[in-house]
Amino acid sequence: MTPRSLAQLNKSTTGRIVSAGMRLLDSVAPAAAQRLAFDWFGRPRRRVGRPAIGAHRFRLTGDGPELAVWDWGDGPTVLPYWSDLTFQGPGGGAVYYQSQGAAGSRRFIVEWSNAYSQGSANPVTFEAVLYEGSNKILFQYQAVNLGAGNPATNGGLATVGIRDTGGNGNNRQIAWSYDAMVLGNSTAILFTPPASGQSSVNTITTVPAGLTVTIDGTPYGTPKVVSWTAGTVHTLAVTSPLTNGGTRYTLTGWSSGGATPQVTVQAQSTGTTYTATFSTQYLLTTGTNPANLGSISGAGWYAAGASAPVQATVPAGYTFVAFSGDLSGSTNPQNVTMNAAKNVVANYQSIASLALTAAVSGKADGAAGQRVWTIRLTNSGPAAANGTQITGAILTQSSGTPCSPAASVISAMPVTVGNIAAGANATGSVTINVAGCDTTARFSLKVNFTANSGSYSSSGTIANQTK
Repeated sequence: MTPRSLAQLNKSTTGRIVSAGMRLLDSVAPAAAQRLAFDWFGRPRRRVGRPAIGAHRFRLTGDGPELAVWDWGDGPTVLPYWSDLTFQGPGGGAVYYQSQGAAGSRRFIVEWSNAYSQGSANPVTFEAVLYEGSNKILFQYQAVNLGAGNPATNGGLATVGIRDTGGNGNNRQIAWSYDAMVLGNSTAILFTPPASGQSSVNTITTVPAGLTVTIDGTPYGTPKVVSWTAGTVHTLAVTSPLTNGGTRYTLTGWSSGGATPQVTVQAQSTGTTYTATFSTQYLLTTGTNPANLGSISGAGWYAAGASAPVQATVPAGYTFVAFSGDLSGSTNPQNVTMNAAKNVVANYQSIASLALTAAVSGKADGAAGQRVWTIRLTNSGPAAANGTQITGAILTQSSGTPCSPAASVISAMPVTVGNIAAGANATGSVTINVAGCDTTARFSLKVNFTANSGSYSSSGTIANQTK
């Protein structure tokens, strides 16, 4: 792509007029006659020639004077001065086209003569020339300076460049300018295909980075930098889905276009980055402790960042204790965030394995007429008693002078005792009212207690106690 001075505008009064004195709204396409051979981004095209109103292969739009040489939308496009133009108004011109020269070295010319940018009192005149044989493209600008203060002057409201199919996404495009005042009267821009043997440095990579890409049959870690001769064709391939332990990658698409694991690309004269983008999933595995008891739901593959629901189903004769691994706590069900491969275990405990007994381990004065008894619960079973509570206590006088008023337990229930490991003990305090009792009084205290979220409950009676 080379800036040049204007050689000679190719406009000929013998050229055909596409439209004159009106806004161009029709599409025009080359007829079978006057087609010339032209390679576009290394691929042969033979659809450049005399326009015919109403077809779909060669577009001239007055809305934006776009020389779209082959396709609609995001197709191959030549943009000498893409802007909102009109030929309405005094001195409005027309679009001319003409094929000049002998077969094999012809020039296909489209010229916009005296077209007005919207709101401008001065017209622009420019042209695009496609050269058969050399495959060069020349933009020539006779008049684009519209005067100081005009925002459209020198291309200030125009897009200039060339673009291949899908160029907006795969970077097969050459952008000269976008809404920039970089053109000038009597100037030209020449686009020249790469010479045979010219090479470019290209980068092949993946998102996420570091995955393997096969380039022309050989696997490489990414990013991989390669030097290719311009115009040569190369094959890029990835494995999809790709599983690595608890992580799975699935291809979503290539930056050059396409979403199949294997694509073919053509080397450009300038370096290009080709990126394979993958979605990421993580594996959630689950288990139970003891193994093969009960069940736990939620195992499977999840999108990165997803919230996976996990629920434990408790087997008969057991109680759910807590989750462990990559999830904790006794809340059931719970969610685990899948920002990596995760493992969650549901821990159960046999209800029959608990054996709690109660005893009084201490007594102390409380408020006037009150005594505080320390109740010790001992776990003589092989399993832990978690979340143990004293849920009730009943005081009965068994001998001595009758208390008046009768003695009673006044503590609010439940009283928290906590977790008691196998073979261990823990205590909780119970306050009783003995204001009406003398030293001869004897009592028995029945203590009710639970553990493991209420799945275990029992009671014990502590006899022959003084106040």
